[in-house]
Amino acid sequence: MDNLLYTVKWDTGQYTKHYFRELLCIGEFQTLADFKQALRDGGESAKRTLGPQGGFREFSMSIRHGNRLLPVRYISGQKAIYEAFLLPLLNEIGLKVDDIKLEKRSRAN
Repeated sequence: MDNLLYTVKWDTGQYTKHYFRELLCIGEFQTLADFKQALRDGGESAKRTLGPQGGFREFSMSIRHGNRLLPVRYISGQKAIYEAFLLPLLNEIGLKVDDIKLEKRSRAN
C-alpha cells in the first residue's frame, strides 16, 4: 500500500494489513519452522552493522538452500524483530555474527 503498511494474502485466501515493523519475512519458506531449520542448516556470512554510538543499523546474512544462496536482511526499523526472534536463534545455533561499526562522520568546515 505504501512504505509502511503492507497487505498480505495468506494461503487461505484471507487478506490482512500489517505495518512494516510487524512483519517477519521468511521468504519462500512455507512455515516459520522451515525458516528456522534453513538458518540452522545453511546460515552463513552473518553481519550486524552498528552506528558510531553502537545503535543497530542493519543485519544481513545468507542462507544456503539447495543450490541457491538466499539473502536475509533486517534494517533499523526491524530492530525489535531482529532482537526478539533472530538473535536468540543465531545464539542457539552458534552462528557467529560479525559486527561492523560505522565511523563517526566528520563535519566539513
